[in-house]
Order: sequence, then structure tokens, then C-alpha cells
Amino acid sequence: MEHCKLQIGCLVVVLYILISYTRQYKSYKMNLHETFFDELSILGLLCLSFDCATAYTVNRLDSVNPLLNLFLHLMFLLCIDSVVFGLFLYMLNITDVHPRRRIAKLAVYFPYIANIIVVVANIGTLNYIYGEHTNYSMGISVYTCFSMVIVYTLMTVIVFFTRIRHIESHKRRCIIIYVLVSLTGMTIQFFNPEYLITSIVVTVMILGIYLSYEDPALKELSEYYSETVMSFANLVENRDSSTGGHIKRTTKYVRLIAQNLQNRGYHKDILTKDYISNVEKAAPLHDIGKISVRMPFFKNRENSRTKNLLL
Repeated sequence: MEHCKLQIGCLVVVLYILISYTRQYKSYKMNLHETFFDELSILGLLCLSFDCATAYTVNRLDSVNPLLNLFLHLMFLLCIDSVVFGLFLYMLNITDVHPRRRIAKLAVYFPYIANIIVVVANIGTLNYIYGEHTNYSMGISVYTCFSMVIVYTLMTVIVFFTRIRHIESHKRRCIIIYVLVSLTGMTIQFFNPEYLITSIVVTVMILGIYLSYEDPALKELSEYYSETVMSFANLVENRDSSTGGHIKRTTKYVRLIAQNLQNRGYHKDILTKDYISNVEKAAPLHDIGKISVRMPFFKNRENSRTKNLLL
């Protein structure tokens, strides 16, 4: 077990994150499938499990069935590719990038699909190297896998810096840290395969996403804030029966106008995700002053409208 202590430790951390994430969502009665973080976490658990298994079997080649060892390595390579590809899709999602054209979709998925084919086709040519501290595997499948990992991690970095205005400012630092750690770790692993630090990269990635975006407590706090704002807005609306769903419609219009201006490239220095979020939250309060207006004003206003309709 001395060769897989790191993997076991990382496995415990990710398992704890997933359990905590699931329990908090159930306690807050929130929708667990708002994003695919739960699927990404499960994929990370599988990746760490196969990483742990291969670290054990590759150092016991004399006693382990060769086909079992080959299968475990295949699953590990496929899982690590899938985790990094999932990170890239997650970055596209949080930065509001949704490829619609076939060429764009092909550019997103083709390297991943091609890599899967190459890894599976060449897994039989895997070689095992006896290192100074631990054994490790090499071959076309390994080189292809880690090359694709570096490519998608670089693409994730590019998307992050080109779409940084679409990410809240307080979340950027955390994202930068876990993306750069992933890129650095994968690069070190590629050029120094004996280090076997892939598990650290996966753990840092999942932990970074959880802390910056998926913590249920922070989401619940944000929802409480929005409910408080809407409660004040409803006080205004309840005093003036003629407004109907005016507040909700105004909020939707504000969000749509701001997002369309942002997508068209207008006012790039102003229309960040923070600004749009703040404007959207403030929109329901645009008539907050009506709370201090006397009720007869609203009744006279409503009666005058009724008379005009009758005339």
C-alpha cells in the first residue's frame, strides 16, 4: 500500500466533498442537478480509484493478472481524459459559451473522441517501466492521453481569460489557482511519469470548483438575499393592484437587455457578470419609493383608469 497512499488520501478528500455536497443539497431542499458537478465528482472518484488500483498493480506485476492490470490502466486513462474534458465543458458553462454551429461543436468534442479511439486501440502496446521509486506505464496510449489533457487544460485557460468578464470577480482567483495547478501538475506528470501526482490534480480541481461555485451554503445564502429583495418588491406591488406582474417582467427585461448588450460586445468595461447580477437584483426595487406613498393615491389612480376605459 506504500505506493498508493497519496491516491487513498485524495480519494478520501473527494469522497468527503461529494457526501457533504449531497447532504447539504438535500437539507436545503435544492435541485441537485442544476449543474453536472455531481457527475463530475463521481467521475473524479472513479479516476482516483483506478489511479490507486494501477499504482498498486503496476508495482506487483509478478502477482497480478496481466489482463486485469491492462484493464485498470485503460479505465484510468479514459477517466483522466473524461475528467479534464468535463472541466473544459464546465468552464464553457460558467462563462456562458454554448457552441451551436456544427464546426464549433466538432472543435470541442473531436480531440476527446479521437483520443478515446487512440487510447483504446493502442492499450495492448502498453509498456511497464521499473523506476527508481515506483513502476509506471508508458506507451502510445499514455502519451496520447496526457497530450490531450494538456491540450484541454490549455483550452480551459484560454476560455477563462477570454471570457473573464462573464465570471464573478470574487470567484476568479480560486478558478485561476485550480486551473493553473491542474496545468502544472499534468505537465510535471507528462515529463516525469514516475511522480504519479495525477490524483492531486483531480482533487484540487474538484475542490476548487466546489469552493468557488458549488458550495450549497453559499447558494442558499444567495437565494435568501434574492428572496429578501423580492419581498420588498412585493410590498410595493401589493399596494398598487394595477401593476400586476410588472416587477417580475421588469427584472426579466433588464437581464435580457444587459446580456444581449454584453454578447454583442457593447460596454465591455462595464457589463461584467458582477454588474449584470447587481442590476438584475436591483431591478425589482425600482419602485421602492411607493411604500411611503399614501393609499388613496393608488385608489384614485385606479379609479381614473377605470373611468377612462368606460368612456
